[in-house]
Amino acid sequence: MLNSVDLIERVGADPEIVDYEQGELARISLATNEVWLDNGEKKERTEWHSIVLFGNLAQVVKNYVKKGDLLYVGGKIQTTSWEKDGQKRYRTEIIGRTLRMLSGKKESSKPPANVYDVPNKETDELPF
Repeated sequence: MLNSVDLIERVGADPEIVDYEQGELARISLATNEVWLDNGEKKERTEWHSIVLFGNLAQVVKNYVKKGDLLYVGGKIQTTSWEKDGQKRYRTEIIGRTLRMLSGKKESSKPPANVYDVPNKETDELPF
């Protein structure tokens, strides 16, 4: 069985950093666009993806990622549910395991390659 997602796109907003029992997590959003022709008319759809990164990857996001940066994120899809006001709610997120910064920045502003280019094994052992 395979649950795998690979995205390359720009960050839609500055990252959100959240403290939790095991450390920090980072939330970022990426938007992918789909363009097609429908009876000669150009159509476009934007899909927003909610990405969650833990451990070393969260630290890299916290220290180096900002709105507009071009990123590659590899990970898995995970849907969680909860109840609020008597209604069942759902959230689908991508749990990031690999992060690569693709923006053309000066070398001095990039983290060392071994920090952000290594799969994040911590996400496989999360309690949710």
